[in-house]
Amino acid sequence: MAQWLSERLGQQVVVDNRAGAGSNIAAEGVVNAPPDGYTLLLVGATNAINATLYEKLNFNFIRDIAPVCGIIRVSSSPMPKLTPARSTWDRAGSGPRSTSPASCSR
Repeated sequence: MAQWLSERLGQQVVVDNRAGAGSNIAAEGVVNAPPDGYTLLLVGATNAINATLYEKLNFNFIRDIAPVCGIIRVSSSPMPKLTPARSTWDRAGSGPRSTSPASCSR
């Protein structure tokens, strides 16, 4: 992504992968960076989940992070249906046979 952005923007892009604390370290680093438009955060579902899990973060995700653009879209698909007679997944690679919720037999 950094290479593509560098070519697209005409300037060097550097990725600073700050792992740890369920992405809170990276988010806090972006929140504390100068608001000059040069620091971006790749946001995922983890960031939204963390806002509900952690009572005392050093930032407010909704207030302190401003969306710039979307680079990925995730579609939802129905869960594979369990075959009632055998309680096994339907044929591998064939996808679900129905869009109803998964069911199984005991």
